[in-house]
Amino acid sequence: MDQYDQPRVFSLTSCLTIIVFGMMIFVGLFFYFAVRPTKSPVPVYDEKARALMTVIPAPTLTPTVYATRVPQTLEIHYVSEDGLSVGTVVQVYDTGSTGLSVRPQPGTGGYLNFVASEGERFKIIDGPDSRNNYIWWKIESVNNPDRNGWAASDFLRAVQ
Repeated sequence: MDQYDQPRVFSLTSCLTIIVFGMMIFVGLFFYFAVRPTKSPVPVYDEKARALMTVIPAPTLTPTVYATRVPQTLEIHYVSEDGLSVGTVVQVYDTGSTGLSVRPQPGTGGYLNFVASEGERFKIIDGPDSRNNYIWWKIESVNNPDRNGWAASDFLRAVQ
């Protein structure tokens, strides 16, 4: 018997049928597992389970305060033996009813602004200045700020 005469167990068409059928099963299984919609697991409520959440605050503008240096001024006021100083209210006295000469500049050599009457009140606004054997204070009328000038301290006394 010839080797070509022997009956074949598998024919060519049966082999091709088996291969096609196997590929169809493979493709079917692939689509079944790869493309099928997944079911989400059923949530189980647990009283002890807690979610942790971290809250990150949004950035905000923080006002910036800059330190400023405030210049400090030191005011030193001279206080005379008679208690006269800048800011003191004084009264004209001991002029012998002739009045007190008030001048635009300290000293006896200048013009007269006006003559202050005996008992008239003034506020000291500047001084002292020492000239012509007198101590001079710039005074301003309590009632009229336009009446001002320099006067000798010998004829002024502090008012209580």
